[in-house]
Amino acid sequence: MNIFKKIWIVYLKAKFRTCGEATFLMAKEECAKLSDEERGKLKRHMSRCKYCNAYKHQHELIAQNLEVMKHNIEVDKYLYFLTPEQKERLKTGIKNDE
Repeated sequence: MNIFKKIWIVYLKAKFRTCGEATFLMAKEECAKLSDEERGKLKRHMSRCKYCNAYKHQHELIAQNLEVMKHNIEVDKYLYFLTPEQKERLKTGIKNDE
């Protein structure tokens, strides 16, 4: 392998990230703000990688579905369980009817 080919490979490795690094940056982006350098590297990788774009799309869909499910659980919790105040009102109502 000649020297120019080696330099080109080193340049490409420094410029573009692997899919593993890209998914790490996507996960990091959810928790914290990426630096300008990281954002640029992720953007360059996403511009040429259809697999990471598909992963990001699927991840967003899963996150949206989890939010809907979480909301439904919160709503259902109030449908099937009474608050202590509601229980007390029912008890006093039953006692008054007797």
